[in-house]
Amino acid sequence: MIVTYNTTQIKTLLDFMFSLGKEAILDIRADVTEISMIDGANICMLESKIPCKSDTVQEIGIEVDKLKTAIDLVKTDEVTLNISEGKLHLSGGRFTYHLDTLMPQYIRRGSAAKVPWGVIFNVDGAALHEGLVAVLTSYPKKELGSFGVDFYYEKGKGFILYDQEHQRVDAVYKPEELTIKTDSDKPQLTRIPCQYIEDMRTALKGAEVCQVKFLQEAPLAILIKHTGLVVGWVFAPRILKED
Repeated sequence: MIVTYNTTQIKTLLDFMFSLGKEAILDIRADVTEISMIDGANICMLESKIPCKSDTVQEIGIEVDKLKTAIDLVKTDEVTLNISEGKLHLSGGRFTYHLDTLMPQYIRRGSAAKVPWGVIFNVDGAALHEGLVAVLTSYPKKELGSFGVDFYYEKGKGFILYDQEHQRVDAVYKPEELTIKTDSDKPQLTRIPCQYIEDMRTALKGAEVCQVKFLQEAPLAILIKHTGLVVGWVFAPRILKED
């Protein structure tokens, strides 16, 4: 099997994946590869799509850090993977990097494709990045693992990022700043641990489309389109109940 990717796109995607976990599943098709991975704490799942050119269809597992190390060395516009008999041979310019693939059936997987989301809206990615930066920088770096960002939505009032416990910063997005796709009369409130927000927020700044999805007492998803990629973070967060 031979599959080719745009080097800039796959480097960008691996940067998003690198801090989340060690292993991922690549579902390679003729013109697109779907990638899924789950972090070790079962809090965040990443689902993404990247354009490709492939001569066949195959699903493989990869070690993210090893693939990133190899692709970071590529200087050509395209990178080619030759996958055969449990090996991945990566060519980019004058060198070929050889890696073992993993058996996908032994890698944790999930899917948000059939989640019946209650609220869906688009928001400017740069504006969401700005709000997350404001909330995160209100804490010392060493404290990020102990706190979370609250995502709150209420019909007719808009979308707010804040910290319910300490109330240091509120980032408010008015209804007119949102493009509502699906709405609900029931307010939505979910908390995401800061360390996951820290890893994700840098991707938002360059997002062409940024979509937020809520489901009460179930996951929150943030989906972006970025340099030809589709990347979605699906969080299984701690659910907060208001008094």
